[in-house]
Amino acid sequence: MTQRSPVRIHTREQLLNHSGLDPFLAEFVTGIADEATQLIYLDLQEGVDQLVVASQDADGVVTLIPSPCFHGVPREHRQSLWEASIQWAKSQGARAVDIYGPAEERERDILAELGFPITTYILPIGRETLVGYVPDDQPDIAIRQAFVESDHSQLCDLIAMTLTQSLDLPESIPLRRPEGLLQSWIENRTHEETVILVAETNSEAKGIVVATPEQYDDELAGYRIHYLGVAEHHRKKGWATRLLKALFRLARERQIERFATNVDQRNLPAIQLYERMGFRVFEELRYPIVFQRLEQTT
Repeated sequence: MTQRSPVRIHTREQLLNHSGLDPFLAEFVTGIADEATQLIYLDLQEGVDQLVVASQDADGVVTLIPSPCFHGVPREHRQSLWEASIQWAKSQGARAVDIYGPAEERERDILAELGFPITTYILPIGRETLVGYVPDDQPDIAIRQAFVESDHSQLCDLIAMTLTQSLDLPESIPLRRPEGLLQSWIENRTHEETVILVAETNSEAKGIVVATPEQYDDELAGYRIHYLGVAEHHRKKGWATRLLKALFRLARERQIERFATNVDQRNLPAIQLYERMGFRVFEELRYPIVFQRLEQTT
């Protein structure tokens, strides 16, 4: 008798109606914003034990995010889950997969055996308060606020220019379109909530910072910095520092003092810049990233 496969694929609403869904996983699934996202999960006799969130962007990259792992799930079942997730990505015609934060060492071992080893780690960096920060006496006239509707074309050109030779996940850059990146940064936000500051002199753009408000708890709000980039031939001239200072100034005006961002651990210039601006790595955490082009796998 053929054994029933424990792997199933549902949408968020379908899985929330599953009678065997663990309450902890139900809370995790409820927090997923995109209703079109596919949920690939283990459906064992005792209920849903583990799942992978799968979504595809306009650039043909499938992102796979594992839920918090549970002890006691047999290794062969976990391997079946990852095999099914990668197979789903291939069935969608994906050009690459981006796996964010395999939760435990055992998951990383399985992925490595499947040809998807860890490529880098992401450092969560933040600044809790602007206390002690002394703003410039005069606003920097070289920094202006841009808006997606009126500046869309210029913003996409600037993102493309500042991505050149970037150290943040260089494996993925050839697959990313500036339009898709910009949309992902402002997703589920109104244009008024998004903060985009552009550094320019004599009508020449030098750099850009993109941030959106984020609620960290019931009382404290802050900005998440999605992107900070400077054109290659304008680097090491203080533009990134001036962009961050301008963001601090605007945040103070809006009574926001907390900031957070993620940085690739290989991007030492960015890490050093943020540290000079008062940011610190949160509890020395490092989130593993697997980025793999599917045409390189067997």
